[in-house]
This record gives sequence, structure tokens and C-alpha cells, in this order.
Amino acid sequence: MALVRHSVRRSFFLFRQQLQRWRQRIWFYPLAFLALAVLLFILTSLIDRVTNLLGGLPDNTLLDILIFGGSSDAARSILSAVATGFTTLAGVVFSITIVALQLAGNKFTSQLIPRFERDTITQITLGVYSGVITYSLLVLRTVRAPDATGGAFVPFLGVNLAIIWAIVAIFMTIVFISRVAQQMQPAALIKDVTEDGIAAYKRLAGALRHDWVYPVGKQVIDGIRQENGDGVDTFPATAREDGYVQSIDWDPLFKTIRAALDHIVADEQILVEIERSVDDTVTEEDRLGRVMLPAGKRDIGNNLASWVATTFEISHQRTVEHDPRYASEELVNIAIKSVQSGDVDVIIQCLKGLTSFYAAVSSYLYPQTVAISNDNRRALVVLPDQQLREHTLRGIERLFDQSLSQQYDAVLETLFIETGNLMTLFARRYHRALSDQQNDQKEAPEWKPPEMRAADAVESLEMLLGMLKKIYRLSVSHYSQMDELASATQRWTRRIEEAIAVDDRLSRCLLDFLGDCYEIAREHKQLVQVIYDGFMAIQRWAQEQGKRDVLDPIIAHHTTRLGYLEASRLVNGDLRRELGE
Repeated sequence: MALVRHSVRRSFFLFRQQLQRWRQRIWFYPLAFLALAVLLFILTSLIDRVTNLLGGLPDNTLLDILIFGGSSDAARSILSAVATGFTTLAGVVFSITIVALQLAGNKFTSQLIPRFERDTITQITLGVYSGVITYSLLVLRTVRAPDATGGAFVPFLGVNLAIIWAIVAIFMTIVFISRVAQQMQPAALIKDVTEDGIAAYKRLAGALRHDWVYPVGKQVIDGIRQENGDGVDTFPATAREDGYVQSIDWDPLFKTIRAALDHIVADEQILVEIERSVDDTVTEEDRLGRVMLPAGKRDIGNNLASWVATTFEISHQRTVEHDPRYASEELVNIAIKSVQSGDVDVIIQCLKGLTSFYAAVSSYLYPQTVAISNDNRRALVVLPDQQLREHTLRGIERLFDQSLSQQYDAVLETLFIETGNLMTLFARRYHRALSDQQNDQKEAPEWKPPEMRAADAVESLEMLLGMLKKIYRLSVSHYSQMDELASATQRWTRRIEEAIAVDDRLSRCLLDFLGDCYEIAREHKQLVQVIYDGFMAIQRWAQEQGKRDVLDPIIAHHTTRLGYLEASRLVNGDLRRELGE
């Protein structure tokens, strides 16, 4: 019985996967509206024939105004006009769609073409046109003029429904034109790509939000492997076809794992390792993951392994709805295409989109290992690392490298402003997590403890600062506007002063960043002065807060290492003479 339920659930899940894949095709909604048109024709024809047998519509002035009640010739004229007019209009809509695809591919990136193809407004508009044309033609064939063999037949309901459908189609035409015009605007397009990428990652992380799913350290997994030893059966989950891993539906997998816990005893463990992530390329029979169970649980192992394979959606192309990395790549490619055309505004908008994306994915980090509990039983699932933060930072670095060759002052300024905002943001998250930990408070997502959120914030900040050091080195080496760099560096020091905390790890990583910036810029007196002023500002702040005992050793370490802390000479303004002015 359990195997039957498993087969039914799996078949239903596979059908839902296929339906979602069909919905992404441009023909899905037109085909659905064609089927709807045929069904409505059958229904309205039956009603019209019954009404005709009962003597037609009643005499009513209001009905005559609102409802068509004319002759068969008038009905033919209306239906012919609707069918002919919207056939022509459908051709115009298809032409506009093709032109929009070509312009988007040439101006921005070819990665955006599937976005236009999957756009719901475009699909519904084409579907409405297909439906109204099909319905009008079907109703037209039932209109009959009076002749020697019988009386006239005018499908009043069918004609009126065709008129209503035509009005809806006209409205959809206006919506479609507005949508296409909006999609061709860079600001709106970049905003949509960014929001879609963030939404995709939220869906990815949102699957873990169950009361019975909670994070555990990776060392727990290593311990279980050692404890199990040789008394474990391994069941591989393999790919059913070639292509990209388009999405992984965690929710049904987690529920299946939790149900499997009923079939093991309390001192046994289930271990599920997912070895592939979204965006990976796989071939048929490639291993997607594996299930490890105590010996003798073959039915459960095969069941879980099949579910692991089933939850992987594999397709021939990537989609931004399920692949957050694809969204960041779109933003980078749009920006690089704009570098070639010299469109600075688009580059700046893409840069802002990338920093917003980095902030979002850093706040929704999910652990690489989670536990699924059911009463006193537990299963452990090892999740793949998406490496979205690294991927996004590499995109920002690549974008800046391309822009640097053009020496775009506005791009440089935007980069330093946005990354400065990120510094403050991560520091705030860190402080909030520490406060929640001290007050024993929880914050959504509830399964993520405060100490993990604090560690995520510092780790995200450290990764950001690592990328910024590379960018700063490129700027000092290749950028000629030292005044701009000095201004940007000063902006960074102010952000660091805002973000600094009386905590060894956070304070040290921020001050390390300032020290590394000095090492990079030590040959440029303007930059050295700004960095030194930053150290002194932080030291004064620490003195005002009564926290010099914590920060002074860190500052002293850096200033001594950098070789420019001789306070009596620096404070008295001898730095300029030392540097040759």
C-alpha cells in the first residue's frame, strides 16, 4: 500500500513538473484559450438552440440596448469583423514581439530573449486573440438565414459573447503595448531582473522554513559517517535526462524524508546528500545525490533515492525564476554590453542591482546541513552550496574591470557608495543578531539562530571587503583621478566608522581592510592622509565610547605595521613634508 501511495504521489509530482515546464512556453496560453473557445462554443450553442426553440429573447428595451438581437446578416457582419480584425491584430502583436526580442538581444543581452517569451502578459494577449478568432469562426458557421428549408438561426448568446471577448482583447492590446514599452526601458528591465533573482533565492531558502527542519553543523555529518561504519547501504539518485538543473523542489523531498522516519528506530539515522545544485550541467545517469541508511532498509532507500531524482527539474535552458545566479549573470552582461555602447546610466543601474542582490542573498543564507525531526527520530540532509555571494562579487568585479578601461567617474562613485552602504548594512545585521542572542529573541526565519545570523553577516562582510581590495588595487593602478579615489576612500572610512563594533572579529576585519588599502595606496599622499584620518576618527570614537581598551590594540597593530604612526609628527602636520610637499 505504501508503494502504491508513493507511485501515485510521484506521478502527480512529475505531472506538475511537466505542467510548469509547459507554462513557460509561448504556446501554452494560446492553446489553453483555443480549448476554452471550443468549450464555450459548445455551451453557448446549446443555450442558443434551446432559447430559439422557446421563441427567442423576450422583448425588452434595456435588453435591446445592452444585448445584440439583430438579424442573421448583422450577426455575420459582426462575427466576420471580429475574426478578420483580430487576425490582423494578432499578426501585429506577433511582429511587435519579434521586434522586441531582437532589440532586447542586440541592445542588452541574448539571455533576455527567454524572459520576453515567458512573459505572462504576452502569452495571455496571444491567447485572448487566438480564443476570440476561433470562437468567432465557430459561431459564424452556425448563423443561418431564412430559406426554403427552414427559418433563420441567430446565436444571440454566441454573438454577444464574441463582442464581449473582442472588448477584452482590445483592452489586452493596450496592456500588451504598455508592457512591451516598459520592458524596453533599461531601468524597469533591470529592476525586474533583480527582483526575479531575489525572489528565486527566497523561494530556494524558503523551503527550509518548517518547524521540523533546523540547521546543524557539518561536523555532525562527519560523526554520523564514522559511527555508521560499514553497516550502511547507499542508494544513488541519478538524472533522468541531459540538461541544466533548473530547480530543486525541496518541500516534497523533505516531507518524504520525514515520513520515512516512521520506519526506522530511534537510534538509527538517515543521511541524504544532495550533490548537485541549480545551474549545474548534468548528463543522463549522472549522480544527483545519494541516500545512506542502516542495512536492511532497501525499500525506504529506493523510495528516498527516487524522490531525490524526482525533485530535480532538468531542462535544456536556464530560467531566472529558479536560478538566482542566472539573474546576476544577466545584470553583468547587460552592463558589459552597455560599456561597449557607452551607456553609463545602464551600467550604474546594473551595479545597484548587483549590490541589492548581494545584500538580499546574504540575508537569506541557508545552512549546508539541516536536520529533519519526527518525534525522537532524525534525518540529516547535506545541501549543495550555491556560492551565490562569490558569484555575485565576481560579477561586480568583472563589471568594474570593464568600466575602468573607460574611466567612468560615475560608475566608480556609485560603486563606493553602494559598497559603503553594504558595510553599514552587514554591521547592523551583526549587531541585531548579537542583541537577539543576548535577549534570547528570535527573528524570521525562526529556524536560523542568532549566532548563525551573526556569523553570516561577518562572513558576508569579509567576502565583500576581499572583493573591494581587488577593486581598490585596480583603481590605484589604472585610474588617473586621484581626487575621486581620495573622496571615495574617505566615504569608505566614514562607513567603517559607522559600522565598527566593539567586537574583535568585526572590528578587526574592517580595520584590516583600511590597513590593506593603505598598503595598496602608500605611494599616493592624498590616499594615505585620508586613511590615516580614518584611523584617527575611529580612535576618537573609541575614546568617546570608553572602548579604547578594545580597539586601541587593533589600531596600534595596523598603524605600527604600516609605519606611519608617529603621532607627534602626523598630528602636527608633518606628514606633508615627509611625503615631499
